[in-house]
Amino acid sequence: MKKILFVLIATCGYMVSQAQPGPAAPSTVNVAATLLLNNALELQVNGDNDFQTASVSGTFNTEEDYENGVVLTQGANFNNLDHLPFSYSSTKNVNITLTTPATFTGSNGGNNLMPRTVLLYSVLGNTTGGTAPGGFTTVGATNTIIAGGLSGPDSQRAFDLYLVANPGFGFPAGTYSMNIMVTATQL
Repeated sequence: MKKILFVLIATCGYMVSQAQPGPAAPSTVNVAATLLLNNALELQVNGDNDFQTASVSGTFNTEEDYENGVVLTQGANFNNLDHLPFSYSSTKNVNITLTTPATFTGSNGGNNLMPRTVLLYSVLGNTTGGTAPGGFTTVGATNTIIAGGLSGPDSQRAFDLYLVANPGFGFPAGTYSMNIMVTATQL
């Protein structure tokens, strides 16, 4: 009898342990994620997102300066660099252009104008994946300085712009200036 009672209690205990409810069926929620990507483009000079202007200058002191031209340099704030370091970030390929007015304007009174053709440019250190003219090129109204630069972050898309002024001997002494625009345009 003890054996039957033990078997009966053991069987009931086993059945009760098996009768416990299992976990509920899984419940699933689908989440739809939507991304809206717009084209983005930023051109930088001197490696600073907030610094969108730069200044270069050259001083003509000797006959050799007038005969051979002078490389325009940045001021002491930029260690007198002999070039303008540019970089860009873009979601699409780009062209980079350099645009100038027709003339430099002289500050020494009168009608002292100097044509933009005294200015030459060259692109070196080009890591944009695009093509740039070789050597120094005379500045025109609009010049494509980088053609077909690839998309990517500014850490991979950079170039150095060198500017040389060679006015020769035909202009009176004084200060001449012009604004030069460098523009990145997505293709």
